[in-house]
Amino acid sequence: MLTDSLIQEENTNEDEILDTGKTGCNVNNQWIIDRVDGTSKIEPEKRPCCRACFVPPCVKLVPGFFEQNICCESWGKFGFIDSTDMKARLWLMRISLLSNCISLLLSIIACFAISTNYNILMNISFSKGIFTPIDSTYLDDITINVGLLAVAIDNPNTEGKGTVNGFDELCDDDVAGAFFDQSSCHDCSDISSTLVTTLILSAITVLPSIFTDILRMYPNYDANCQKTIGTLAAFFSVLNSIATWQLYAVECVRSFVESENLSWYAGEGLKLIVAATFIRIVPIVCHLIVPTPSITRDYKEQEEYERLSKVTSHDPEFECT
Repeated sequence: MLTDSLIQEENTNEDEILDTGKTGCNVNNQWIIDRVDGTSKIEPEKRPCCRACFVPPCVKLVPGFFEQNICCESWGKFGFIDSTDMKARLWLMRISLLSNCISLLLSIIACFAISTNYNILMNISFSKGIFTPIDSTYLDDITINVGLLAVAIDNPNTEGKGTVNGFDELCDDDVAGAFFDQSSCHDCSDISSTLVTTLILSAITVLPSIFTDILRMYPNYDANCQKTIGTLAAFFSVLNSIATWQLYAVECVRSFVESENLSWYAGEGLKLIVAATFIRIVPIVCHLIVPTPSITRDYKEQEEYERLSKVTSHDPEFECT
């Protein structure tokens, strides 16, 4: 009886190990661990060029939250091509990578609008005004370039170089009253300072998307969480940027005085960041089209991978205890 009981208990333990629904031994997590560590055993064994392009370590620590749940698996399964179509995957991810690189470049150039340097602001500003003097005393147009921290004014009718004024001085300057509505000038100053953070983040947040583009070129390293980052995270980032630039138009542009001899236009910096924002829609579509490999949601494939790992590796870290 004791022997029969031990045999039954041993068989039960084996069933638990082979049961894809059990998590006591994390038997179905080895494929995630290998993707994170850069040691995936699925053919072809080529892997992304650097560790920054691997699946984030937090995924193997809490796979149930970041990867193996119905939301991530359903989102990963969604797509318009076969998950094994390598040619289509490569082309779409290359298009996504190129788009993100262009977006990053444009965002970096737009960041120069944060400068308080006269020459930089004259070339990269968020708003630009042209004042045409009516008084015969003035002969040439005056150019006003509005950055996010300062305003550069080029008055060719005066001696010396143009001037640069911070918003605080500008809002209290009687002369600047000809260009800016003093009652709303401080509102522009406040929102512009806030936009500095958004502008910098717009450039920084493109980097994870670039890493994701590279990783998803390799189906043996792709994961549900990476598709989520490449689509949903980027989508909300685009929405946030659009809302922020709209806020700039509402809160800041309205402080610019308009008249027959003073006209305002979008500056190069604003044009670049708006272009960079809309270009990011291309990678979102590309990632949406490409589904993740079937192993990311097929428990039988995960079980087979687990057995393969134990055959090809004797590392005790991969063994159940």
